[in-house]
Amino acid sequence: MNDEIPSDTKSPRSPNYTLQDALEQVKKLYRQIGKATVKPESAAVALGYKGVNGAALTTLGTLSQYGLIERSKGMVTVTPLAIRILHPTGDSQLKESLREAALMPKVLKEIHDNLGQCSVEVLTSHLVQKNFTPDRAKRTASVYAANKGFANLEEAGTERDEETADRGTDHVKSGDPDEDKREQPHALGGREAGVLAQYSIPLGGNEATLTFKGESLSAADLDALIEYVELFKKHFERKAADAAKSHTPIITIDSGGNVLDG
Repeated sequence: MNDEIPSDTKSPRSPNYTLQDALEQVKKLYRQIGKATVKPESAAVALGYKGVNGAALTTLGTLSQYGLIERSKGMVTVTPLAIRILHPTGDSQLKESLREAALMPKVLKEIHDNLGQCSVEVLTSHLVQKNFTPDRAKRTASVYAANKGFANLEEAGTERDEETADRGTDHVKSGDPDEDKREQPHALGGREAGVLAQYSIPLGGNEATLTFKGESLSAADLDALIEYVELFKKHFERKAADAAKSHTPIITIDSGGNVLDG
């Protein structure tokens, strides 16, 4: 049995609705079956469907993508991740579990790691180029945007950067001379090791890719980047001005007022 029957069969697999809506569904399911392992038919009825129809499969597929239910050997059970969200031991566990669920779908994890700062419009265009239909691309981009706010994904990224920066500072404070043995950060989103962040920046009809590599990133690094960009801008303007001058004809006039060839 397929995890879901998407409305857009030509598009890659993606959640049909937001994590917040998915949690309402799994809450309903958990209230009916608890930690029991049941058949899909029973899970569908617990969710309010008459049976395993297309809508039920879509809901079960979305819950599975978020890691809120497990589907194994034709059976359905609510996962420990879902229970941690529904009954957390504290705010810290709830926040961590929400972020884990929000980034469980592969497509949303890839968006977050590579294009998390982009608008819904830019994400939609990106997904269309990744073989999503326009409608499905817009829906997926909107789902990510909603999950980003609901699960505080931007805050999670900030905390990760601060943790990395603190690790680098601790190394300096310790006076360890062997810098080659410093712990390397994990690669993000399947990118090569050492890549801290990567952003795609639309520039009118062009596009730029900004990649940060190394062990940590600080505000001072960003200030230095701004200075480099300003320097590159001046260099670009100077080259443009020189190019314009090189195309300007030189006119020579002799003492008699006659124009000579340059």
